[in-house]
Amino acid sequence: MVLRRTIMNIGFYVDSLEGTPETIELYKSLNKLVENKTVDDVSLFYNKVNFNPEQPKFGVFNSTETWCFTGTLIVTTIENVKKVQSIVNKAKVVYLYDKRDRNVFDLISLSGDIPVIAKTKEDAEYIYRVSGKPVRSVAASVEEILEVI
Repeated sequence: MVLRRTIMNIGFYVDSLEGTPETIELYKSLNKLVENKTVDDVSLFYNKVNFNPEQPKFGVFNSTETWCFTGTLIVTTIENVKKVQSIVNKAKVVYLYDKRDRNVFDLISLSGDIPVIAKTKEDAEYIYRVSGKPVRSVAASVEEILEVI
C-alpha cells in the first residue's frame, strides 16, 4: 500500500512505552513515516515510561503534553480517550480499539463524536454488537489507519 503525501500531524497515545511486540511495531511504523516524509510530524504520548529497544525518530512526550497537540490523535485505550476528552485542544481524537479493552459499559459510553477503528473484522463486529455503533473502519497497521482517517 502506497500512501499519498498529505499535510498532517499524527499522534499516538499509548499507555506505556514498554518494549512489547505491539509498541516495538508501532515505533518501527512511526519511524518509517518520518523517514519517508509521509506526514509532517509524528508524536507519541505515553502515561508510563519504560525501556523500548527501538530508537524513535519522532517526538515522545508524557501524556500531560497532549493539551498542546494539534492534529489527529489516535488513542489506544478507552481510559486515555476519557482523559483526552477532558482536555481542550485542537486534536481530532480517534479510538483504536484493542480487544483487551472489553469493558462493555465504556464502549457504550463512547461519544458518537469519536470515530472508532478496529484492528480486525471480528473486533468491528464485537463493537457493533455491544455498542450498536459501527466502527469507522478496520485497519490493522499504521499505514492502513492513515488511509482511513
